[in-house]
Amino acid sequence: MKKVLICSLGSRGDVEPFLALGEELMRQPNTEVAFCFSEQFRELASEVGGKFYQMTPAFLDLMDRPAIKAIMGQTGSKWSRINSMRGLLKETAP
Repeated sequence: MKKVLICSLGSRGDVEPFLALGEELMRQPNTEVAFCFSEQFRELASEVGGKFYQMTPAFLDLMDRPAIKAIMGQTGSKWSRINSMRGLLKETAP
């Protein structure tokens, strides 16, 4: 059994292509698809099928931090991003 988890942050325009991908993947034999989006997209995901996992408010708050944005946007020096990652790993490990 192949299991696929599709995650996306953003607006409906960001999420819909991933829903289409998931729908296509579900047509393959022995493939299970789950989606992880913010709660507002639960109904859209249920129309496609598969499992749905809500991104928690804590996760969404984490993604809104300047350090995460710098890491994902690759802004600042490489070393500052590495130090930010180390700090976030320590903080979020529990």
